[in-house]
Amino acid sequence: MKQSFYLPKLFLRSGHINELSSAYPWREFFHLLRDAGDKRHTLEEVAESKEPERFLRYRALWEQLTA
Repeated sequence: MKQSFYLPKLFLRSGHINELSSAYPWREFFHLLRDAGDKRHTLEEVAESKEPERFLRYRALWEQLTA
């Protein structure tokens, strides 16, 4: 993850996230962003749901990963 992150680091403007509950190493990704002094945006693609609680759980997960 580190090597792949640092190669394009200067060109990163935002991060597109499509599924925080996937096996992707999100915690490491957000840690690398934070260590790089990143103040950019992450764009979240959340599937439509009739359950408002699902969005709140997803938001809580995002806040935990970015803390």
